[in-house]
Amino acid sequence: MSLQIRLSAITFVILSLANVASAADTELAVFYSFDIAPSAHVTADLQTELSRVLAPSRLRVDWRPIGDETPEDFSDLVVIRFRGACVEAPGEENRTGDNHLGETEVVEGHVISFADVRCDELRRYLGGNGSMGRAMARVAAHEIYHMLTGSVVHGRAGIARAEHSRAELSADTFDFAPTDMAWLKQWAERRAQPESARVSTGQRRISRNAGSGTLALLRAAGVAQTPLSQPRPSINTQLR
Repeated sequence: MSLQIRLSAITFVILSLANVASAADTELAVFYSFDIAPSAHVTADLQTELSRVLAPSRLRVDWRPIGDETPEDFSDLVVIRFRGACVEAPGEENRTGDNHLGETEVVEGHVISFADVRCDELRRYLGGNGSMGRAMARVAAHEIYHMLTGSVVHGRAGIARAEHSRAELSADTFDFAPTDMAWLKQWAERRAQPESARVSTGQRRISRNAGSGTLALLRAAGVAQTPLSQPRPSINTQLR
């Protein structure tokens, strides 16, 4: 009986580990840049929190600096620029009335995989409360949701909502609403299909052998339709 119990326990552990591995089987490349490099602590908080937020969707984040030319295949990619000073310090008073924390580009009515997270606005909003990396991750997750869904529509609750409070950005946990997470999970499951199945469902695998630089990456993903230097409309995440 004791041996049977031990074998059952071992089997349970193996199955649990297999489930954990399969729960993060769709790779999303996040190509990023910082105007001013944050501390190792802020960077670690950013990456850890984004992985935690997206984990239920079976998305595994692969962080790559913009300009990384290593040839590799990804299920899909997004480009995020962290603008301003992404540091743990109170920001100056906002005198412009602009309270946008992040924005995703829209070209000719189409959402493209190119977004900004506005660290200076985040610092002003958070007041140096020690949650900078966590807040950056949640704004980034909001923009990733727009980029993957291709929709300008916001969620009714959770991270996909149009406005976030200081408490939500700073809390120990803040997540997507179940309906929004269900969509992300379905997206990841479709991306995880074999290449032969992916063709029939209209999915594509992104190859980074198409050229160098951010514009080439976007063109390879089929999302860059106009020069990135031109002004474009965007979807904004705001504070409330």
